[in-house]
Order: sequence, then structure tokens, then C-alpha cells
Amino acid sequence: MEDVHNLFFISGPHGSGKTTLLDALQGRDDKILLPELYSRTIKFETQPFDRLILKLCGRVIENFECLEIARNNPERIIIGNRCVYDQEVYARVYHKRGWIDEEELNLTWGLRQDAFLEAITTPRAIVLNPGYESVKRHLEKRWSEGKKKWHEDDEQYTLLACKEYEALHGRDNVLYLDHEIDLRDTFEVERITGWIYEHCGLERQLV
Repeated sequence: MEDVHNLFFISGPHGSGKTTLLDALQGRDDKILLPELYSRTIKFETQPFDRLILKLCGRVIENFECLEIARNNPERIIIGNRCVYDQEVYARVYHKRGWIDEEELNLTWGLRQDAFLEAITTPRAIVLNPGYESVKRHLEKRWSEGKKKWHEDDEQYTLLACKEYEALHGRDNVLYLDHEIDLRDTFEVERITGWIYEHCGLERQLV
């Protein structure tokens, strides 16, 4: 399957600032398009292995939708929220947390290898991993607004996620950011935008 140079994803632990950064990038450059996809909700009481499989299936569908949008909009830069890298991380986290066993981890890993299309098995991605204290601060702010998600208040779960995302550092096609992004710093946002353009093959219109 052919490569799609204008498709990117953003990854990172819950509370790492992904949505905030995405909004800032889109507001800065009108070539950047954030797909509005159908949101699929999984019941809180769903067992961890079932949850992991359902999340993986949902991610495959969302990534395919992003791929189609990128193909249909070759003049735009498409940035999807989360990708196969997140599935890799959280499968390991579930296993280390004791929520799934070795057999379930291997089943998940096999499904991950078979389900994702070749064009998005090693996607271009911005990975935000600013560290546990920063993530915790963002999560607590979100909780104060009544927006707590599945097991976000489990300290070990969040610590493991931050640790596992470190494995993405140094991968090809990954911009790994290990600090909290200051969106008031125009140089920082410019550096991220510049990296996207370096990897998308589109000409940038400087204002």
C-alpha cells in the first residue's frame, strides 16, 4: 500500500496536552486539518482485555478514516489523535499492571500486527511525554471539571504509561517531546510545525 505523506498522528499519555497542541497547530496553519470522527465510548465496567481489544478495533477504524481523509485532501496536512503506537504502549501497560496475562498480551499483539493497514503501521507521529508530574497536573485539572476517564486516578497506571512511551524515543518518523509544551513560545510551536512540513512534502506558505 502506498505511503501517504500528508498523514500524521499525535500520541502520548492521557493528560499530556495532545488536544491543546492540536488546536494550537490548526490555529496556526490553515493547511492543517484535524478530522472530526465518530466518538466510540466503551463502558467503564468492561473488562481490561475486552477493553483493550475494543480500543484496538476502534483505533484501526479511526486510523483508516484518517487515511481516507488524507488521500482525499492531498493539499492538506491531516493529524489524527492517537495511532498504533498508543496501542503498543497500553497493551504493555495493561500487562505490567497485571490486568491482562501473557497469553492475552500476545493475542493483542497479533491482532495489532494483522489489523492495521501497512500505510499506518509505522506512522509519522508527534509523541508528547512531558513526565508524570506534568501529566498528573493536567489530569487533576480535568478531574476538577468532571472529566475523569478510565483509571486515570490510578497512579501506577499513569506512571507506567509515561515510562512505556519513552520507548518511542528515537524511532523513525517520530518527533518525541519529553517536556511540557509552552504554547506561548512561538519558537516551540514553530519547531513542531517545521518538523511536520519537513516530513509531508508540501510547500509551506510563510506569512
